[in-house]
Amino acid sequence: KRGECRESRWPHAPSEVRSATMKAALFDLGPYPAVGTGEDLVQGELWFLNDAHIDETLKVLDEIEGYQQQGEDLYVRKVVTCTDEAGNSHRAYTYFYANDHWLHAGKRIEADEDGACSWTGSKE
Repeated sequence: KRGECRESRWPHAPSEVRSATMKAALFDLGPYPAVGTGEDLVQGELWFLNDAHIDETLKVLDEIEGYQQQGEDLYVRKVVTCTDEAGNSHRAYTYFYANDHWLHAGKRIEADEDGACSWTGSKE
């Protein structure tokens, strides 16, 4: 998300950013969050990129998230359906923690008064 420690690692600026939600479970693992399978409403951001920048951006993000498609990944990239603040549905990439059973080591983030779960860290 904007304002988080890895925002500057994206190789290209988005053309637009919208607040969005998706169905999942959100955990606080201390220095970073983890998304797992679940039915909670998880609050995040939907970043729109120029089509020409998607492949390079995914390569950088895969490296950040430890996604190498080799079976021992920290995260796996999936396509999900999310809903922006205007109620429009979008298909987007997101990273799920590769081993849901390890998420029990983290603290499950509960929904706020608006009914959504959200994680905020600090800049490195």
